[in-house]
Amino acid sequence: MAPRGRKRTRAAVEHSVSHTSTVLTDMIMLHDPNGSHPTLAALAALREEDSLCDIEIHVSGAPDKPAARTFRAHRNVLAATSDYFRALLLGERFADSTGPKLAISEMSPSCFEAALDFMYSGVAQVSESHLVRMLGVAARLQVRRAWRTA
Repeated sequence: MAPRGRKRTRAAVEHSVSHTSTVLTDMIMLHDPNGSHPTLAALAALREEDSLCDIEIHVSGAPDKPAARTFRAHRNVLAATSDYFRALLLGERFADSTGPKLAISEMSPSCFEAALDFMYSGVAQVSESHLVRMLGVAARLQVRRAWRTA
């Protein structure tokens, strides 16, 4: 029996304006219209609590931008939502596939964080000025739900 095909949907892009006392910032909300599955929502909560995370991802920007950050996550969520991580973590030919840490270079840590949030929840909020860069990160990580929106 052939597996049933899943209907693919495009994520909706909603514009919202966030107000602070004197600062007006245009924000873009990427939202998967299917929403997050309750299991992913539970895993997102565990990630926020830093519970049961089994991998650390060190993300560093371009060489001229020394800021770098480390993110903790769940291998199963990464592999389930990103073809890049699926190939990296399940591939036997990569040394990174079994280790507790990964390093990704030449990627904006804040854009990676937005993509990671999207992988867990189907929602990411980024400034309009960072939208193209965030979608580039999502494309590099092969997070189809996000980069097919624009």
